[in-house]
Amino acid sequence: MLINSTANSDALFTPAFQVPLQRLIAAWVAEDFTATADVLADLAIRPPTAAWNPDPGDLPDARLQRMHRVWEEHRGDAELPPVSSCRLGAFGEDAGVMMILRFRPDGSDLDYLHYGETLAAHAGKNWTGFTVGELARHTPYSLIFASNYYAAALRREPCYSEAVSAPKMVSTTWCRYLLPYVNDAGQVEAFACGNVPVPGLPNWTPVAGRRARDTAQHEAQSARLAIESSAQAVIRAERNIQALMTHAPVALMVFTVSSDTAEEEAGIVGADEIYFANAPMASLMQRTTGQLTLMAPESVFDDREQYRQALRRLAAGEIVHDVEARLRRADGSLAWALMSAHPIEFDANSCAAFWFYDITQRKEAEEALRAAQAELRRLANHDELIGLPNRRLFYETAEREVARALRHGRPLSVLLFDLDFFKKVNDGHGHAAGDEVLRRVARRLAPDLRANDLLARLGGEEFALLLPETDPAKAAELAEWLRRTVGWLSVPYQDATLRVTTSVGVATFAAEDGENIDPALKRADEALYHAKNGGRDRVVLAWEAAGSGR
Repeated sequence: MLINSTANSDALFTPAFQVPLQRLIAAWVAEDFTATADVLADLAIRPPTAAWNPDPGDLPDARLQRMHRVWEEHRGDAELPPVSSCRLGAFGEDAGVMMILRFRPDGSDLDYLHYGETLAAHAGKNWTGFTVGELARHTPYSLIFASNYYAAALRREPCYSEAVSAPKMVSTTWCRYLLPYVNDAGQVEAFACGNVPVPGLPNWTPVAGRRARDTAQHEAQSARLAIESSAQAVIRAERNIQALMTHAPVALMVFTVSSDTAEEEAGIVGADEIYFANAPMASLMQRTTGQLTLMAPESVFDDREQYRQALRRLAAGEIVHDVEARLRRADGSLAWALMSAHPIEFDANSCAAFWFYDITQRKEAEEALRAAQAELRRLANHDELIGLPNRRLFYETAEREVARALRHGRPLSVLLFDLDFFKKVNDGHGHAAGDEVLRRVARRLAPDLRANDLLARLGGEEFALLLPETDPAKAAELAEWLRRTVGWLSVPYQDATLRVTTSVGVATFAAEDGENIDPALKRADEALYHAKNGGRDRVVLAWEAAGSGR
């Protein structure tokens, strides 16, 4: 068997798995896991108990002992049996707790040719047709089992092991007996593997001469004690899990889950009720735990489709991890949380456990930061006095509109205007009066403009109006409307009523202007100059000004 560390991305030897897998293989071969404590901690698994080539009589389950007898028959006088004899039918009634696996030609992974029904019921999925690498990605602690196959291929010996995990919130010891088969080249190519899940935390200790104590009385007593011990272990484990769930610092809810045939065909899984909620969950939702258990599960979520999508993912065998979710509190406010979910069995019910880590304060801080950044952008791009876009934003917008006009061959016009004799307002009534006139002009004009028109204050009493999709005739019409509107405006200030007029220069962007608004602005400025010299309170079109020699 060749271990190929350059295998494809679907294999076990991906960058994420390669180093821990190689270390675990070495630990199995050496029968010493002290150097892999960090890897085992990451996988949430205890160091396994293992024995190479154990005495078959010391195997703790009759099904594993029967498997060994079949393997011995296949082996005959050879070191290891041929892969051609590794057939499920040879193992008869024990197939329910067995797996048949085969290495891929490059040694990069193993295919599940068979995955027993008892194992599938316990794991929540039948992995026949999948690979060991896919199972390890789905359930990370399965990497410890994956490494066992490679170690057994290197040692070329049967291996009995016990490894403890908690796939359904109840500690389970996987009692595994791994039997290798070789190909014509003498390489280990396949395995028959017995995998007996036992509730609780047994610790295998071989007893010399166990086969000599095989009287019916002893077997009956051993079986009774084993059943009682397992039952007590399950009760203790469930009590411990209940205590952990109740006192866990993270918010937790357990939903009982069911689906009818129509929903299954549609790929939808529904939840009946909230079966359990701990105190942190009640605090997060501003309710009591009793109130939560009376609610429909989806009503906890602000986005109910997000909840249903999480259930669909669980039903498809996926794991939901650290998904941002919005929860609806009792007072209608929203709480933000990182949501993780996993299918479990709880009190013999099919359930889904949802964990929520409260990130409401973080989201509120992020929202406050976004609002502050938006306000800074607004202040940078708008006139502080009257709130209109400033010169900077005008030129940024004009650059985009010029590019669009050139790209699509669309018209673009610009108006420049200022308030006539504005200095007299400031000198006669004070700058506060002038500021009020500027504000009133902006408030009067802006609401009647189109959404894509841009009215900006360039400085002092000078304004610009950028008009996308506007030809010369329409621009002239808008300029005349602007002049009349400003002229009709009355501005009450203290004991006076202030009135102003405006002069307007109009120009249209031309393709020969290139990619810059400045030539059109220059023509509009020249037209405005003509309007001022012509007596003010009037509109001058740039093409008319050009015709008069300017």
